Amino acid sequence: MQDQNILSMAALLYIFSAALYFSNPFLKVSRIGALATLVTVFAFLVHTLSFLLRWIATYRMGFGHLHIVTLYESLSFIVWAIVLAYLILEIKFKNKIVGSFVIPLAAIVLIYTTMVVPDTQSTIAPVPEVLHGNFYNYHVIPCFLGYGAFTISFGASILYFIKKRKKAACSTEADMVQLSASLQLLNEIIYNAIAIGFIFFTIQLIAGMFRTKIIWGSYWQWDPTQVLGLITWLIYSVILHGRFTRWWKGDMTAILSILGFITAIAGFLAATGRMVTTGHYPIL
Repeated sequence: MQDQNILSMAALLYIFSAALYFSNPFLKVSRIGALATLVTVFAFLVHTLSFLLRWIATYRMGFGHLHIVTLYESLSFIVWAIVLAYLILEIKFKNKIVGSFVIPLAAIVLIYTTMVVPDTQSTIAPVPEVLHGNFYNYHVIPCFLGYGAFTISFGASILYFIKKRKKAACSTEADMVQLSASLQLLNEIIYNAIAIGFIFFTIQLIAGMFRTKIIWGSYWQWDPTQVLGLITWLIYSVILHGRFTRWWKGDMTAILSILGFITAIAGFLAATGRMVTTGHYPIL
């Protein structure tokens, strides 16, 4: 119960940081951007504390590993992964514009998690046998870290087209609210986020196939979640390969990034539907 209260505190902090990030491009005050980052880091640490407390609770109950079994826990971990990926890329590129889209999205998901998801999902339950062993280490955790990075690329892609549309519609720079990032910078953020996410997503895909072999007797079952995961992987691999092709830089990278995110979300929803029905994760 203590970890749930702390998670609710993290959600409130994310709301505050989301408001700061969202207002930053309009007010153009450097201190607001710095405060937004500071609040986000603090919220992330509070969020991490809630995971640690829940982890300790699982040891006391005899489970002994990071507990990501229910929808409540899954959404919370995805938000944690999104914020982690965002902070890494903000430090790398020294630009906060993507935070105006990503942090509000993370806050909304965590608010939904703490207020709408049923209490039965927030209760620590025994880990299903299918999740025993290293399945967490090699499949579930990399999968959600990949989702976190892909969310950043999706947000940067949306901002890319907003920036391009405003640039084409306005005759002078003073006619529009400035996005403090060039199209080239946004494209670099998209590419770097996808490169990070692709590594984790590849690990989870391979681990899931081996797990499928152990449980079902074959590496591939044409399960909807498996198929959507493969499609997602192929889309992002095309982006990375196309990076070296001049035609795929710019608009094409952003378009495929949005498409890849849509298929990734579809795969998560397919897995979530089964999780809600059965009470635990499917194989993939």
